[in-house]
Amino acid sequence: MHEYVEGKKAVNNKDYAKAFEWFTKAADKGNTAAMIYWGDIYRYGWFGVAEDRAKGREWYLKAADKGNVKALSYIAHSYLGEKNYVKAREWFIKAADRGYVKSMKELGNMYKEGRDGIEKDIYKAREWYLKAADKGDVDAMLSVGKTYYDEKDYVKAREWYSKAADRGYDQAMHEIGKLYYYGFGVNKDYVKAREWFVKAGKFSEAWVGTVDREIAKANTGQSQSSDKASSLVGTKWRNSRDRSEIIEFCRNKIAVLSYAFIDDEYYYTFDGKNGTLRDWYGTTTKFSINGSKLTMENKVYEKVSSF
Repeated sequence: MHEYVEGKKAVNNKDYAKAFEWFTKAADKGNTAAMIYWGDIYRYGWFGVAEDRAKGREWYLKAADKGNVKALSYIAHSYLGEKNYVKAREWFIKAADRGYVKSMKELGNMYKEGRDGIEKDIYKAREWYLKAADKGDVDAMLSVGKTYYDEKDYVKAREWYSKAADRGYDQAMHEIGKLYYYGFGVNKDYVKAREWFVKAGKFSEAWVGTVDREIAKANTGQSQSSDKASSLVGTKWRNSRDRSEIIEFCRNKIAVLSYAFIDDEYYYTFDGKNGTLRDWYGTTTKFSINGSKLTMENKVYEKVSSF
């Protein structure tokens, strides 16, 4: 271990020749962390070494032969980098069969999304997520829930979200909040939705404000609007994808904060008070609107249609 630590110090000091000496000594003594580090050096071509993924895998395999299960997943990831998904799956299975939870989740993702040579299979995906969940992994519990959500089995989805939420997982709390917000598998209940969004903390800040406005509208039967808000709400912009959940979320939200569906992955709340867009994570961005064009971060979006 001493040799490996000295090697890392040498890397920090950018004395790579000395680092290589220490890593070699550590690997010769059977230090698997040093072997994996050598694998990374060749895999990524660090420190002036020519990139050589095959040689990197040789080092990972040496570590695996010494009992380092994580090294098996490194081999799998090196094949992922080459888009050789079948070989990647083979090595993820080797790691998963030896109890490596991250590889179980990787296998779940591969089957859920599908890859070249690997057919999409939600049931196999769930099997692997379940194996990871049985090891106590809260992210895997959330993933199990999402497989049921995708099948519109919202009761089972909530069951698995709750398992993760009970262990303090904020993303699972957020998903439970959404179920109550939309009334999926439960009676629509903005108060309960708000409770879960608050529990989720920063992850759900934007949704807390949304629920508060819904509660206020229900109490007063009134909604506020503005010309700028009206020009954004319910509008699709070029390159946006037709995601029903987001569209439903955007629908009829003409208020002090209104909603736009912009870009490939994100939607933004419109702040009519100071002319900014706030994304999911709370980051604000200045924008301007000129007819059918919205300009933000030096990118111009064209209005496509309303929904």
